[in-house]
Amino acid sequence: MNKELLIKTDKNTLELIKSEAEKSLANIHSTEDIITNKSSNLLKMVMSFFIVTSGYSIRAFSLNKFDYLFSFSISLSVLFIIVSMILLFIIFPKETVSIGSEPIKNVNKNIIKGDEFDEYRMLCNKIECLQLAINKSLPSYRARLSAFKKSNQLLIIGVVFISFSVSLFYLFLNTCSCQ
Repeated sequence: MNKELLIKTDKNTLELIKSEAEKSLANIHSTEDIITNKSSNLLKMVMSFFIVTSGYSIRAFSLNKFDYLFSFSISLSVLFIIVSMILLFIIFPKETVSIGSEPIKNVNKNIIKGDEFDEYRMLCNKIECLQLAINKSLPSYRARLSAFKKSNQLLIIGVVFISFSVSLFYLFLNTCSCQ
């Protein structure tokens, strides 16, 4: 951020810049909240499927019933564990940033000098703090969005691949045993 240009800017313009920066940061936070909620809902669904598939695997193992459904359920259970770990990364962020600035950044001798420009300097500092918050929030948002996309792709591709592979394997096995 160009501090020299910021200092030369009119107070009304600074208020407008601050307002836009707050909107931008609030938008990033609300989008992260949406991704978190969707990830949480997907995690609930994946965990439900994991319980069902692992339950079937355990039951089939105890009955020594090693058929294609057993292989299918084991494969899906592993897939669901991997997707769950990715989703947990999304739900628990590494870095969070608030919209307000810390008092320690506002109450110092460079900003408060007891003259008519204190409010102006505070406003400039607020804009700088907002820019820092945006700079810290964007990588977190991008990482969460990327992980959410990867988990969805992994889930879809994994289910299709596992279904196809297990079906082909047992179809081939049944064709060979019939001859």
